[in-house]
Amino acid sequence: MPIDLEKYLKKEEQVMRSFSASLMSNSKWLKLFKLIFENSEYIPKYTLIDIFDEYPRIVDNDNSEPFDKIYHSTGIKDVIIGGPCSFKTIKRIEFDLKQSEDFENKLSSIGKFVFERGENHIKIYGYK
Repeated sequence: MPIDLEKYLKKEEQVMRSFSASLMSNSKWLKLFKLIFENSEYIPKYTLIDIFDEYPRIVDNDNSEPFDKIYHSTGIKDVIIGGPCSFKTIKRIEFDLKQSEDFENKLSSIGKFVFERGENHIKIYGYK
């Protein structure tokens, strides 16, 4: 069944306005996904939570394809998560991480992020 684009965009705008702050731009998301992609040995998979629901979409961080084949300037092309995903609809990304201190240093080198860190787990927020 085809999606009603106008209805979807209205819902998207309404949901995005319900958050107190948008914390990420497309370029910041792209830098983050590039960093995650380049560190696939430490981050073998990640979980996306979108703005529409709390349903976790687990994504294998498979770098066997070139980065540009999976990601583009405004989102994820690949259907590995059930279809294309726009960066602006990502509420947060979560992943388990070995060597978190090294990753946090790399993360801070590409920008400022709002995140929570557990012992071996990180949540990076797009909206709060």
